[in-house]
Amino acid sequence: MAFAGMFAGATAQRISTTPSGDANLDFKVNEEDVTTAIDSILRGHFAYWCDVNFDEMLNASDVASIVNINLGNTPISTPTYSGTLPTVFINTENKWGVITKEEYIKASMYIVNPDGTMFASPESPTELNIRGRGNSTWRDVVKKPYKLKFLEKTALLGMKKDKHFTLLPHYLDWWGYLQNPVGFRLSEKMGLAYTTHQEPVEVVMNGAYIGIYFLTEQIKVGKNRVNITEQNDYETDSLKVTGGWLLEIENYPDSLSIPIYEHDNRENQNLYFTSHSPELLSSEQYNYIKNFLEKTDSAIYCGDPDSREWEKYIDMESLAKFYIVNEIVDNKEAFSGSCWMSKEMGDSTKLVFGPVWDFGSSFATWKAGSDTCFHSFIYENLPHYANTHWIKEICKYPRFQEMVKKLWKEFYANEYEGIIDYINNFVVKIKDAADHDFIRWPKGSSDVVIARKDQFYLPSIKAKVKWLQQQWGEE
Repeated sequence: MAFAGMFAGATAQRISTTPSGDANLDFKVNEEDVTTAIDSILRGHFAYWCDVNFDEMLNASDVASIVNINLGNTPISTPTYSGTLPTVFINTENKWGVITKEEYIKASMYIVNPDGTMFASPESPTELNIRGRGNSTWRDVVKKPYKLKFLEKTALLGMKKDKHFTLLPHYLDWWGYLQNPVGFRLSEKMGLAYTTHQEPVEVVMNGAYIGIYFLTEQIKVGKNRVNITEQNDYETDSLKVTGGWLLEIENYPDSLSIPIYEHDNRENQNLYFTSHSPELLSSEQYNYIKNFLEKTDSAIYCGDPDSREWEKYIDMESLAKFYIVNEIVDNKEAFSGSCWMSKEMGDSTKLVFGPVWDFGSSFATWKAGSDTCFHSFIYENLPHYANTHWIKEICKYPRFQEMVKKLWKEFYANEYEGIIDYINNFVVKIKDAADHDFIRWPKGSSDVVIARKDQFYLPSIKAKVKWLQQQWGEE
């Protein structure tokens, strides 16, 4: 196998790996193929994924993402963390790699803050379990997301105590790690009942630096998360099956998904819901929530713009706030997947939209070369992978439009300028760490974060807000 780039002209004689999940790699380079002599063979022990480039082959770009090699007198260097953000050190049992999202493995963790203070310590780390998480981000992306489950409720980096957190890489965030932080900030300022909290960190796993991650609260039912009654799995009581429910409109349906026929689906497909709490449903639970969602859908598509029937099933204010947040960042997938909502116990309780979660498609159409996002709503000019799921129809109701305009005017007058300040300050906060991250995962330099903020993301936000102000703020 021939190497390119920093190994130009060199040929690997041997690559050996162990099957345990650790990748113990020995590289041997022929000296006659390299202009600068090598005193000894290049050897390295690295924590790595279960496969490389999904075909179990190692190439130069893979090596470049692990180590920087300078032949000659310059020593081999490995990319490391900047220390400008909290650094999370995770060590798995026996240094096993995290290669599945189905099974947890044991691990320990401590955090070192930039000022030297620590959560736990190398000598006395906290115990937890770790596994992979996500759908396409786990399957298709080399920088993997992780699910953390602590043995006891734990408060991390100012977030409230819980056992469940995630480490999200936001590897595909073309805008420089701004998509989710800005979306979450908008949710807070818009006043949704609960907004997931997250903190940017640097992560070292089994001694290997793996870049910037976002330590994030997992969406779940709980006093400090989605604060509704927790319903038991396999519940049968007629009152208790009415709630609480924690639901998600899902674009990756599986055998446990709840299908609802949507009356105005452009692809003539079902609308799929996942129940995250409860997770395992009795027939009574399944029938109740399916019937409730079908009634909701029928009320939405009744065809009468003056009807208030749909308001019996959906909390209008929470939906309006959720919708405005996603309009500002032009998230056309907002109602296609990762669309969360909850319902408290009771016959007359409604679906409350939120919390927000995934903003990976923010301004995606502009990135693809179209500027229609700056003068259209998110349910218009949809890309092939998105769907409107209810919101296009609900936007036809005058009472909903009145609510949207009321909330918009309050946000624009009181919070909008603060969002711009937040974006500028956030980029300053992560700049040095981003520089180190881009060495570990070569995509440029931290200047890319600043350039994309100045040239793309901020102009995008400002252009969309200007247009929305014309639609909702001007009489």
